[in-house]
Amino acid sequence: MTQDPRQVRTREKLTHALVRLLERNPLATVSVVDLCKEAGVHRTTFYGHASTVEEFSVGIVTQVIDEASTVDPNAVDPLEAYRLAAIELFERVIQERTLVRAILGSAWAGTLRHALDERMQHRVRISLDVFAQRAHTPVPEHRELVVAFISGGVVGAIIEWVQSDETDVETWAARMQQLMPAWWPVH
Repeated sequence: MTQDPRQVRTREKLTHALVRLLERNPLATVSVVDLCKEAGVHRTTFYGHASTVEEFSVGIVTQVIDEASTVDPNAVDPLEAYRLAAIELFERVIQERTLVRAILGSAWAGTLRHALDERMQHRVRISLDVFAQRAHTPVPEHRELVVAFISGGVVGAIIEWVQSDETDVETWAARMQQLMPAWWPVH
């Protein structure tokens, strides 16, 4: 679905302004008025994106992670595509580290974790289908338990990455992939 370029630009302005504000203030103290003033947008425009600064923050992070973890199921080499997607995921997350740390240090930490888990579970379900069809990987029984387990591990790795000061995305992605179950085809 194509987004209106004006909405994309406004969202980017709000995101950059929020990160600037978070470098000086805790998330809980940033108001919609402060954010709009910093971004140079009207409050009515902001409310077209979210109802609170915290909701906007969680939306930004989950969108970034969802975009970064998207893999073309028809990629020539799906296993390589998933390996590269893990690297892309941590590259994108490091760009939003200030924002994610601010959310994790707020009352919205649980909301963020839940939102990330929902998005990641969706991505894991797609991965399992691709692995079964394209890589001939047998998926263990109790598919939804598998989905929850893998998703929880990936979300945990993302949060650990954000809270660390590590910057080597390839090493971090490889570490995460090495922790996957033996049947998971991307190591």
